[in-house]
Amino acid sequence: MDTLSHAKCVICNDRAKGYNFNVLSCVSCKAFFRRNAFREDSLLCPFVGKCNITLLTRKFCQKCRLNKCFASGMIKEKQKQNKDHINT
Repeated sequence: MDTLSHAKCVICNDRAKGYNFNVLSCVSCKAFFRRNAFREDSLLCPFVGKCNITLLTRKFCQKCRLNKCFASGMIKEKQKQNKDHINT
């Protein structure tokens, strides 16, 4: 039995597909982090800065989702390593 079959993304609680950028995450959060990791200063929360990020709400606030990615342990420096690994 696959050990990831019941694993949950630590950011949004969707089904995890593996470890990405140092964290167990789903495909959506992996792609979101890859696109936004270096944009943290340009993102703004439209609410009060403490949005609850779940599978249903993950698209409502990019700033809080990115903050949760970092708080969960995602490392933007791993982007280059992941890209190099895919290309080799």
